Formats: sequence, C-alpha cells, structure tokens
Amino acid sequence: MRARPPDVAAAAPADLQEPDDEALWRAVVMQNDAAAFGTIYDRHCDSIYRYLARRLDSRELTEDLLSTVFLEAWRCRARASLENGSPLPWLFGIARMTLRRNTRTAMRARRALARLTADSVQADHADGVAEAFDRETDSRRVLAAFRRLRKIDQDVIELCVWQGLDHASASLSLGVPVGTVKSRLSRARTRLQNLFDEEIAKESR
Repeated sequence: MRARPPDVAAAAPADLQEPDDEALWRAVVMQNDAAAFGTIYDRHCDSIYRYLARRLDSRELTEDLLSTVFLEAWRCRARASLENGSPLPWLFGIARMTLRRNTRTAMRARRALARLTADSVQADHADGVAEAFDRETDSRRVLAAFRRLRKIDQDVIELCVWQGLDHASASLSLGVPVGTVKSRLSRARTRLQNLFDEEIAKESR
C-alpha cells in the first residue's frame, strides 16, 4: 500500500467501520475529517497511481504526482462531484489536469535549457488488448501502443477499458458529454488495436 500524503495521514477512529465512499466524503467535506480522507486515499490510490504510471517513465515522478493529486483533492474537497457515490471519477479528473500541468512545466524547462545550451537543441478489439496488458509478454507492446495514442484517446481508454468506469463516470472525469465519451472510445479502440498490431509487426521484421 502506498504511503499517504503526509498532510492527510491519520489513524482511522474505531467507530468508522468500513463506511462507503459517500459517507466518508461527507465527513471529509463537513468535518474536515483527515482520517476519512485517508481511507479514501487507501481505497483509490492504486487506481490513480496506475493511471499516472502509464503516462510517465519515472517511478519517482509518478509518486510525486500521486501525492499532488490527493493534496489537490483535499484542497478542493468542497467542490467534489461524486458519481454513483464515488469520488474516483473526480479524482481521475484531477489526475488528468495534474499530468497536463506537469507536461507544460516540463516543456517550459526544456525551452529554458535549450536557450542556455546549444547542445540541447541537438541533444471492439480493445478489451482483448486490455487483457493483453496484464500478460507480461505483451505488456511492453501494449504500453508502447498506448503511449502513441493522442492524450484524449489515452484518457478514454484508461477510464472506460482499464479502469472500468461507465460512460457517465468517464464523462465526469473528462468534462465532456456522454455522447462524446462514446464516440471517442470507439475511435480510440480502433486506433489502439492498429498501433498494437504495428508494434508486433515492427518486432517481427
């Protein structure tokens, strides 16, 4: 189990006997209950970690952004939108925005480095693919194909296929209408399968 962000870590009181997420979140919002938030973290940190890790090459950066996601969730807890009583779709939305901010920060850093040194300038087959991701022999190919997708395609595949969110929950995470989720998912499935096939073909040459 991953360590909780230090600002929200707390031992759960004895009277909290596995309440559901909705009850926990009421305690978080209405009572600023850090222990309840810690339980939410324990339940959902692995899902958010996997979401981040598929997009990042560094384990250290993934851990850092995981903490950022949950600290931001704590900061914005009163504005949370729960889908089917769960904060997970909302947390995925925060993770998506955190990745975007990290990408922009990295781009600014690269531009700054380039200015400082000239050397820097030189310097419905998706379900089958999702199952292949869990097989060690194919995981590298699937991840390579996944990372070649556009960001919006990565998001919808991640949420609807690998995380198993329904269209309404994915809609909340992505901030787009349900119909848009459905159309993006259909296109992303086809694109991911094609890229997966390309990865296999490249290795067989």
